[in-house]
Amino acid sequence: MRYAAPMNARLRTLLSTGAACAFVLAVTLACKGGSKTSTKPQEPASALASTKKDYAGDWEGGGVTLHVGDDDVNYEKKTGSTTTKYEGKLDHFDGDDIVIKILIADATLKVQSPPAETGGEWKMTVEGTEVTRKGSGSSGATAKLETAIQASLAGKGVALKKVSCPSSKPPFDCTVETGLGDTLPAHCAMSGTDLDWEINAAILDGHKLEGLINSTLVVDAQCPPGNLLKAVGATFTCDAVDKKGAKSKVDVLVEDKTGKVHISSTK
Repeated sequence: MRYAAPMNARLRTLLSTGAACAFVLAVTLACKGGSKTSTKPQEPASALASTKKDYAGDWEGGGVTLHVGDDDVNYEKKTGSTTTKYEGKLDHFDGDDIVIKILIADATLKVQSPPAETGGEWKMTVEGTEVTRKGSGSSGATAKLETAIQASLAGKGVALKKVSCPSSKPPFDCTVETGLGDTLPAHCAMSGTDLDWEINAAILDGHKLEGLINSTLVVDAQCPPGNLLKAVGATFTCDAVDKKGAKSKVDVLVEDKTGKVHISSTK
């Protein structure tokens, strides 16, 4: 059965019954055209890449699923046997609210609480329902943590290949892969409202380490170049040549986070 009703937007309310069939009711949306001009700050859709970047992604909770992307916004809410949907293109932001262009009309998703990070998760309240960003660890707090770890270690001269953190609630371990092939865990936990991290490792200056080996064992040592990130308790080797030209290996044991090491020669 089809109901002929004015349709300024593609809002569809799906009414399911116990029967195998479903009825589709076209519902008229309130159009912004002709309505009173909003006094809220207006931001274009492009703000999703800047001031409104926290809105981007997939959200769910309380029977609601919401996708906010550059080209589309999809909102669905299930209440009992009723499903309400908004599908359209992101038009602009009306204050905290999300305005969708659907055909020739605008539909507004009211946002009571804009996106905010809480305990490592991103949440917002839209149309009266609190939703959580899916995979918020990687999209929100986790991504920031990965960036923070990379920036900190790179700032100390450590060449990195990759830093990856899980999309779960802390505490958890991130994985740090260095440019020299080392893989180390970085333990992450909440400290108040902040997410802190710590690596049980030392940063060793390869050039200074060579000098220490040369003066201790009276050899010509060659260690990996640059600053080395090595786990406490780990042993690695440097190449060495003694005064007679004999080649050997030097074992370097990292004793603590300050960079204290134990050096021993092996043939």
